[in-house]
Amino acid sequence: MEHATTTFFISQTQYDWLATSLPEPSHTTGRPSIPNNELLSGILFVLKTGCRWQDIPSSICAHYYSSCWRRFRFWQKHRYLKLSWQHVLVLLDQEGQLDLSLGNLDGSLVQSPRCRLRQPAPPVWYQYLPPDREEWAAAHQHDI
Repeated sequence: MEHATTTFFISQTQYDWLATSLPEPSHTTGRPSIPNNELLSGILFVLKTGCRWQDIPSSICAHYYSSCWRRFRFWQKHRYLKLSWQHVLVLLDQEGQLDLSLGNLDGSLVQSPRCRLRQPAPPVWYQYLPPDREEWAAAHQHDI
């Protein structure tokens, strides 16, 4: 079954290079694997937009989202994505097209140092202590 491939976010040349350079899983039995060029648009769509795999529109990839996810995991597990990325960087560097004058760090997953400075909330039992709480807590520290 031949599906029309639509490229998003990259040129047709880049798309063809990726589809041929990334390996397909080899199966000796069972269903034949889906060609890379039929799954690559769905994978690139998720990587670019950050959406869930289930949200890949059928206009972008005609196959079920789990096929895209399995192929992506196959490439990730065997480090093919990292090797392809390194190959692209070497090619760009050889052609003099790699510009390293600007860098970007994403700190959205880094814990703010301010969070460590905040005092932890007092335990629930603290509100039930007598009025001289600090003295009582210090005297009965071993009971708690």
